[in-house]
Amino acid sequence: MKARVLAVILAVFLYNISPSQSVNVYGLMPSSNPNLDYVRLAEVDALSGTIITIDSVKPVNAYGFGTSAFDSYHQTYSFIGVDPNQGFRFNSWGVMSDTMYAMPQVSVTINDLEHDMKSLEFYGLGSYAINAANGEYALRFMNIDQITGEVVELKKMPEARAFPIGSTTYGSNDGIYYANILDNNFESKIYAIDAVTGDTNYTVPLLLPTGVDFMNFEYNNQDDLIYGLLRDYLNSWYAIGSIDPATGSIVDTIYEINDLQYFVQGASVFHQMSQNYLLYYTDNDNNSKLLSVDVFNRSMTANPTVPGYLSDLQVDNYEYVMTAYHNTVNTEDKPVKKIDLQVYPNPASTFVNVVFDLNHDLPYCKLEVYDITMSTLLFQKSIDTKLETKVTINTESFPTGVYIISLVTSKESTTKLFVVK
Repeated sequence: MKARVLAVILAVFLYNISPSQSVNVYGLMPSSNPNLDYVRLAEVDALSGTIITIDSVKPVNAYGFGTSAFDSYHQTYSFIGVDPNQGFRFNSWGVMSDTMYAMPQVSVTINDLEHDMKSLEFYGLGSYAINAANGEYALRFMNIDQITGEVVELKKMPEARAFPIGSTTYGSNDGIYYANILDNNFESKIYAIDAVTGDTNYTVPLLLPTGVDFMNFEYNNQDDLIYGLLRDYLNSWYAIGSIDPATGSIVDTIYEINDLQYFVQGASVFHQMSQNYLLYYTDNDNNSKLLSVDVFNRSMTANPTVPGYLSDLQVDNYEYVMTAYHNTVNTEDKPVKKIDLQVYPNPASTFVNVVFDLNHDLPYCKLEVYDITMSTLLFQKSIDTKLETKVTINTESFPTGVYIISLVTSKESTTKLFVVK
């Protein structure tokens, strides 16, 4: 196993996050309404499962599983989306500013995006035709520019034919993109790809017992191991485990999950400072759960129920990125998320007040209230931003539950949750 980087070790001792502190996770929430021109990006407290905010990211009509990554340096959630004109865009949403950081058009599709915490570059896998007439395709490794959308093909891999969604990860210490790839002999191998050159440094067979697979890869930059979900599909057994990417063999089985009924490929993240592997899944009672496992202490940190379905999970590793790779331990400069809406009382009974101060004359501003699935519009009002700073909504007819307030302007959109009891 490779030696740990000294700066990383120092970061762990100086800035380790205890289980009592909050870790915020981001994920996309699909809507049941296919006509919407936005997708919902939820921010979730990993300890309590509480949804902190839901942002409406637009203009986006659709997105693909495995096309997201998080740039902790610039505080952006990035993903490949389809705009209303059916064009592909590389959307980077600023989670602190609640605005689009960049959304350039891209000419090709890229899956399993990964972000290098050190170089701040994005990488992913795509495909190209070997023999289109016979339906033969292989994989290629690409770099994508967050600002311009320019895609550079670094290397074709004619022997690499397919990969499971969510089975890639990135080691920022050495700039290696790791992927579980099925080659043309139908053998599953770990590919270690040099991100600068696109060269495959080595491949090793993924050494697993019969009937067991390993999915939802996440790289731990502190011990240079890949963590993921071990599944024995013959016996319906699941556990969080680790493998050595240099040998392809299982290192440890860390935590067994006894109530997992269904999981989403790509719905996992790794929080570097707290050494927690987080996994979104559905339990045996059809509850959406967000499991956090401390891989160092081999114990569960939290396992709350989460309201709603999530996909493409990402986590903010800002403190780790800045201390380990960008020569600073001053995390007090971390951007603070602005609050455009105040909602009270919350929980509400007969009414709720929505207070906002936009401070400018906007040609378009609309306040809307939806149910938690965002499929039913319950309230709508156009706002005169020169005159209005508060709206009171009668909630007497609202059934008990969680609701979404959305303030949409010609420049941005902001969303808050409130509860009717």
